[in-house]
Amino acid sequence: MDYVLIIAAVSTLHGAVIMVVVCVGARGGGMERNHTIGIRIWSTMSSHRAWAAGHGAAAPWCWAGVVLSVLFLITAVVLHQDDERLSEGLQNSVLGAGIGSVILVLLLAIWAADRAAKRVLVEEHLEEEYGADAELR
Repeated sequence: MDYVLIIAAVSTLHGAVIMVVVCVGARGGGMERNHTIGIRIWSTMSSHRAWAAGHGAAAPWCWAGVVLSVLFLITAVVLHQDDERLSEGLQNSVLGAGIGSVILVLLLAIWAADRAAKRVLVEEHLEEEYGADAELR
């Protein structure tokens, strides 16, 4: 299990960077709604505004995932450079904590996207029902 930590850390960093690129691209309108890439839950897929708002709300969480992935990678490299052989229990603990924390942050990104998209959908419904002057309070 010599390089497992480093490989896992690089993999989580890769995944988190992809999430940031997707969220920033979708928020800025550079990536339209699609069924291939992005946060594809019913609320973000319901309208173009909901798609952009959802990805915009998820972007800070995706950046947090990148930061955690970098910390995971640094920890893996430091532990790997230690002259003594690491116990399997320590390696498994670091592996679980690193991957688990990144997954948790990315789930929080999806939650934030869902809330923001639903808010936009309510606003769109109010505008449709009561006109452009309708305001969500």
